[in-house]
Amino acid sequence: MSHFFQKLRQSYNRFSPPVLILTATETDAICATRILAAVLKSDFITHNIHPISGYEDLEKTATKVVGPMKRGGGGVIICLGVGGQRDLAKVLDIEDDDTIEVWVMDSRRPYNLKNIYGGGGRVHKPSLKPRGGVIVFDNGDIDAEMADEEASYALSTMNTNRDEGDDSDSSEAPSEASDDNDDDDNENDDRDTRSQSRSRKRKSRSDDDDESSQGSRKKRRSNSSTPIPTKLDPVDIIRNYEERGCSYSEPISSLMYSIASEAGLENNDLLWLALIGLRSRHRFGKSHTDGSQWEATLENAFRSEAMRLNPNAKPHTIDIAAIRYCSTEEYPLLRHGSIYDTLIQSSNLTRKLGLLTKNGVNRLHAYLAKMGCSLRQAKQDHLFVDPTVRKDVLRKLSNEHCDFQRLWTYKTSLSAMDNASIVGALLRVGPEDVKDRFWKAYDASASINDLIEALPSVKGYERTVARTGTAVVKDRIKAFRRFRVAVLGGGAEIGPFSRPAALTDLAAWIDVATGDSRGRPLVLAALDERRGVYVVAGTSTGPRNRFGTLFREFEANAVEAAEARTRADVRPRVDGFDHAVIELPKEGLPAFLEHLSMEM
Repeated sequence: MSHFFQKLRQSYNRFSPPVLILTATETDAICATRILAAVLKSDFITHNIHPISGYEDLEKTATKVVGPMKRGGGGVIICLGVGGQRDLAKVLDIEDDDTIEVWVMDSRRPYNLKNIYGGGGRVHKPSLKPRGGVIVFDNGDIDAEMADEEASYALSTMNTNRDEGDDSDSSEAPSEASDDNDDDDNENDDRDTRSQSRSRKRKSRSDDDDESSQGSRKKRRSNSSTPIPTKLDPVDIIRNYEERGCSYSEPISSLMYSIASEAGLENNDLLWLALIGLRSRHRFGKSHTDGSQWEATLENAFRSEAMRLNPNAKPHTIDIAAIRYCSTEEYPLLRHGSIYDTLIQSSNLTRKLGLLTKNGVNRLHAYLAKMGCSLRQAKQDHLFVDPTVRKDVLRKLSNEHCDFQRLWTYKTSLSAMDNASIVGALLRVGPEDVKDRFWKAYDASASINDLIEALPSVKGYERTVARTGTAVVKDRIKAFRRFRVAVLGGGAEIGPFSRPAALTDLAAWIDVATGDSRGRPLVLAALDERRGVYVVAGTSTGPRNRFGTLFREFEANAVEAAEARTRADVRPRVDGFDHAVIELPKEGLPAFLEHLSMEM
């Protein structure tokens, strides 16, 4: 991976077009963007950052920004958390363009296979000049886990090309057959030569990558493989891969930190951004993985990196902006509000103590008394709690839980989870325009003053999630055979939950707080009266979230039905990069739930 950035540095000059960075409006993508910007600035490479909120926004960007790039001679586009599950060459309209190179870093799985193996055969080593195509940067899972998918895609492509060739041959005049056969022989010879050349180039590139990155990171270019025999039906293999549900791999901020480290730019600021990106996965319900061990591996690697960059840092000592790995409470933002509010808003503790039951509050009071904290002390702001009580409560709440912490002199102390909570909440509350929220969160991710200023609104958002979640649990959850459903009406109670990310947070809070004994996932719908649509989010109860597949199937079926003038009122839209969120017309919710009942 570093080899591509090295070639970009060598080829870039003051006449080169700026690198275009397309970044998702997510915490991990914000952190990755900041790290990437630092890497590019170190080499005086100009770049433009465009936040992308969904596929519709991506298509507009393709028209307004990528189109002029093609006419102006091309360049490099870096996608961070953007479009890895769609055919990017098609979305960006660069299928026949060899001047624009698209680098994709997206932790969502499954991949769109065309991004990895498609693209018209443009296979080459990193060159001083972009030569077109889509490059997918991954953490090694493509080579390690996708041999069957690679072979199946190649076989399917060969069959498609063969069918098209047969159709073309059948339309040729008989008198031209002999000439065509001669031409085919020459073309076959040329094709064999090109195939051998591509094979040699792939091997050479692989060798170069092993030397430059020591095998720690992998990348794949479109159509970078040859068919591998497989006994299974290629169509079934590809279908099973695409329908297995959404999971998450290594955060893209961690991949970007690896690039910065290989360039010799590692420091506490960039490491802290990578840690925020890592913790944002747990904080916002995106920690379900595909079964790999990357989380434990990353945790240990970052712990070693923090010790290397901060050899003298010790817990509870004033060391400006030093990063230390130490014991801390497992409840985010506990040090920035009251103990009582933090505990009662925790979905984990709500489930553990049964806070939503009749005697739940009494159990919480007993829990506080057991820790030696009176109710009066618990409801005070953390700073005004008796120091002895505060120290004892924090020690008991840590429960062998550790996190990375940064002490900003006299201003405040934040854990990586605290920081991730603040940046993530800024993406969910505030201005109506998601891009305005993006830039506010982007600025706060590297400014302690902005983080402190945002704390009141963040705490308010946490209270809103817990209060609304409690109201939903008490009387609005309806259980079906294979899933549960809850519906939020319009009006004041909708709050920020017409926004997909906020609705997903609420669904995750309810799912954790209730815990279904049969393991049924939750489908949460919120009515946005202003637009006349329901925003619907589905949660996962396992390592993969299958709602994305089901939602997209319903979208495709409804559009097809509308074109046939049946059920024309149902026009769903899966626009965000999180496919487990869908927008439905107000009258389309019953048909949607019927679809889920039949398909799950």
